[in-house]
Amino acid sequence: MLILIVVLIETGFFIPFGSRHIKTSNTLNIIIVGASGDLTQRKIMPAIYDLYKDKLLPDDFHIVGFSRTQMTDDGFIKKLGAFKDYDQNFCSRIEYISGEYSNLDSYKKLGETILKHDGNRLIYLAIPPDILRDVTANISKAHIVTQCACEEDKTNSYCVKTGNWSRLIFEKPFGTDTDSAVDLNYYLQALFDEHQIYRIDHFLGKETVQNIMIFRFANSIFEPLWNNHYVDHIEINISEEVKIQSRGAYFDNAGIVRDVIQNHALQLLSLLTMEPPISFDADAIRDEKVKLLKSLALYDENTYKDHTIRGVYHGYLQETGVKQDSKTETFAAIRFFIQNWRWAGVPVYIRAGKALASKTTQAHIYFKELPHKLFKNIAPDRNLPNQIIFKFQPHEGIHLTCLSKIPGKNFELVPVEMDFNYQMNFNSRLPDAYERLLLDAINNDLSLFIRHDEIKEAWRFVDSFLKRWENNSQFPLYEYNPGQNGPEQMHTFIKRFGHLWNKEYCRLKI
Repeated sequence: MLILIVVLIETGFFIPFGSRHIKTSNTLNIIIVGASGDLTQRKIMPAIYDLYKDKLLPDDFHIVGFSRTQMTDDGFIKKLGAFKDYDQNFCSRIEYISGEYSNLDSYKKLGETILKHDGNRLIYLAIPPDILRDVTANISKAHIVTQCACEEDKTNSYCVKTGNWSRLIFEKPFGTDTDSAVDLNYYLQALFDEHQIYRIDHFLGKETVQNIMIFRFANSIFEPLWNNHYVDHIEINISEEVKIQSRGAYFDNAGIVRDVIQNHALQLLSLLTMEPPISFDADAIRDEKVKLLKSLALYDENTYKDHTIRGVYHGYLQETGVKQDSKTETFAAIRFFIQNWRWAGVPVYIRAGKALASKTTQAHIYFKELPHKLFKNIAPDRNLPNQIIFKFQPHEGIHLTCLSKIPGKNFELVPVEMDFNYQMNFNSRLPDAYERLLLDAINNDLSLFIRHDEIKEAWRFVDSFLKRWENNSQFPLYEYNPGQNGPEQMHTFIKRFGHLWNKEYCRLKI
């Protein structure tokens, strides 16, 4: 896993990344646009507070919340306190400003507040996608994001002359298809430098996700097996117990593919299957992820019908904000291939859904069965393929399954797991994903943030079947009851290819 080192000294703090150690301002301004929203209260502010408690923020830091809701500083702090108890020293650094997102004067007022504590600026855009252009245009016009005047005095995102930097963090969704994502990237790159743009996917901040690279590239026993000679198929499952809750208006225009598969699932897949990067440098890692995404086989008019399935939970049309004639999917399963030498011929299954039986995120690497089953007459129902299971939530860890003899006179075999569990092996708190990603943004480490070409390639793949779903009114949308593992047709779907869904996830009796 990646290790961040921040050295704090009395005269400032140094960021040990890149080719030079650059001294930056020891004042940090964290500006949260959309500060009254749920994301700020549940995730962003608790993560900032935990960084503060762990002494990973500079001594001189300030937080400015900005949104439309009329509140005082104390009212804002009180609202935040519903999710965490913040100490007085932390609260004394919080200010709140109300304003209209489309009003330039509101941003000028915000800029005046920030200037009281001149220094570095981390701007978190916790806003709906439909107002992103208005907000970023006004941020640019009001000079909330500072630019270095002369190129020769700029190193990465630092202005050597002033010692200050400005960075923006963008939440998903980033576009709704390939064209809109490319257009949005062009729009933002006209306003800001690419190195100032941090596209966040909180899944990449999870310790278990980061550990994929360590598991693969720091352990010699696995790399020789990580190819089509030994791997039979790959399965990624992302399930949620909750329904769409209060997100009806957003979700009905997105669906589970745009909400989860285009970003979380494909990011997990790229880390699981990419080639080894030449270094742990951010661009080296992201270069390999882009190569992997480019190699995903696109669907055509025939393959999308046989290799994809979608569903919707019973009662979805009665959710607030959902159109009565909606064809939006709350469940999807897809099968596809990676077209490169390492993975040629290895099918990949991705499945995701809302209102399912459990909240689970797992990836399974299934290894090929032995060419000769020595024990097939002794335990034919238990001669299961070996697999490596990455459990991202809950019970984070990595598990290797193999067969073992049950003690006794008979040769009775049973699957057993060799477990690595984070909570059992490390007697420490697992940092929240937002903590890690916020710290990386402060420290100018882009490794776990999404580059513009990654987004384009992920949309290109997803569009190849999603657009066909949307253009084919006859394509089935199977119904399932909340609390199930998806529509019953998903079992027929995967059995056609000689596989079964993971038995733990689906509660299947194999």
